Amino acid sequence: MRKLGITTLHPDDDYAQTGVIGGLHSGTTVEELTNAYGTIPNGGIFNDAYMISQITDSEGNVVYRHKAEPRRVFSEQTAFLMTDMLRTVIANERGTAHDLTGLFDKYGTIPIAGKTGSTQNYADVWFMGFTPDITLGVWAGYEQQIHTLSDNGKKRARHIWAKIMNETVKEKPTLFKTESFARPDGVVKATVSSVSGKLPTDLTRQAGLLTTDWFNEKYLPKEPDDALVKFKYISYNGVNYLPNPATPEDMVSEKSASNGKSRLTS
Repeated sequence: MRKLGITTLHPDDDYAQTGVIGGLHSGTTVEELTNAYGTIPNGGIFNDAYMISQITDSEGNVVYRHKAEPRRVFSEQTAFLMTDMLRTVIANERGTAHDLTGLFDKYGTIPIAGKTGSTQNYADVWFMGFTPDITLGVWAGYEQQIHTLSDNGKKRARHIWAKIMNETVKEKPTLFKTESFARPDGVVKATVSSVSGKLPTDLTRQAGLLTTDWFNEKYLPKEPDDALVKFKYISYNGVNYLPNPATPEDMVSEKSASNGKSRLTS
């Protein structure tokens, strides 16, 4: 987070497990969080936000010019995978920002991704959304967490985001020049076990427990699925028992189950 320009971190945040869901000592500013999210569509490269490009004197001499100092924080592959996940926040019907499919006028033409957020009791709501070219962050809430936003207030960050982006598209259409999120080299699709994320076995395939998704080629799973096992058993009065070597085969049944979760009595 520090590499992404977050300066409000407290030493306690280094040890707080709640930090993974935003439970920080002081929180973050809208500017810094938006700045950090901009690293994702930028392929993992962070550029610090600035407001002044250059200053000239009365004779036109440049006395100050902003100098960009980009730095890579994470890989292009990681940035793409993050983008792919954050697109489902909007595209998936159960996504927390699915209403943007009807609020953003250019949805379907300009690709968007993003992340919603809220504090306890909806005292604050956030939306960090981006296209391949533009990142916009919105916060709505109260200065002190003593109020709860109304039902309409809970949607406010997303609605403001859509209003600003719709106007930006109208006034500055050339800012939206990239038609899609680029997929870098080294990202491939692979089918894995939906139980363990490892390579599917015949047993996994027979059970239909498969999922196909994007992967960083460097980190493709190499071990076979060990979450499913096939075992033999006999059933008596509703209780499953492990057979012994002398049990007749016509009394033995066979099934698959998650490893370590079978209810068997020996």
